[in-house]
Amino acid sequence: MKRQWTIFVIMFLLCSPIMAQTLDEIIAKNLTARGGVEKMRSVKSYSMKGKLTGPGVNLQIMVRMESPKMFRMDMNLATQGTLTEAFNGNMSMGWKAMTSASGTSVSPERLDGEALKNVQDQAEMISPLLDYAAKGHRVELVGKESVAGKLCHKLKITLNTGRIMFQYIDAQSFLEIWEEIIRGAGSTEMVIEETVGAYKKFGGILFPCEFDSNVKGSPQHYLLKIESYELNVKTDSTAFEMPAPTK
Repeated sequence: MKRQWTIFVIMFLLCSPIMAQTLDEIIAKNLTARGGVEKMRSVKSYSMKGKLTGPGVNLQIMVRMESPKMFRMDMNLATQGTLTEAFNGNMSMGWKAMTSASGTSVSPERLDGEALKNVQDQAEMISPLLDYAAKGHRVELVGKESVAGKLCHKLKITLNTGRIMFQYIDAQSFLEIWEEIIRGAGSTEMVIEETVGAYKKFGGILFPCEFDSNVKGSPQHYLLKIESYELNVKTDSTAFEMPAPTK
């Protein structure tokens, strides 16, 4: 009889809402695991360098960001030159430009529609979970799912652009290990699946340094490896502004 009561109590505790973790608790543990809210808030800018490889792709990438939402990505296309995409923090202003390997610039183009949302979403500093409500994001706790044999908390994040992504937070480490990003592609939507890992510490904050991604249903994978982060490195604000048209 004593054994039966013991089993009953254990099952009650496991199933009780008392044992369940709330959304706020999961987010707090995720931010703590990465280094803490105060350290993350102290980052006002950063520069990141990395390499993207995949079928027919071998690119050097440099990303520069400034708080609150300025973003610039330069992709070195080897003999073709450098492709730049940027966002200056103005919700209606994004742009792209091509510079040839010889240094000749092509007139920049404004980004709109889904292309504009892409750079707006990439302009997220550190984590969409950090001060998410103040940024205009919404976060919901969907439940738990297993990813690569690890039990995860599944969070649905509706970004301030209206885009939706799902983050899977490891229930043991409280670090994100998987994400699904829903993006528009013409008149349809596609889901990008991404393994997130190889965390390394920069300035006391853990940053994921490997992103293995593919379009859902596609066998083609692309691997982004981050080589370095430099925190609170100031970038001239003109780097985020669309250059004048070439003559």
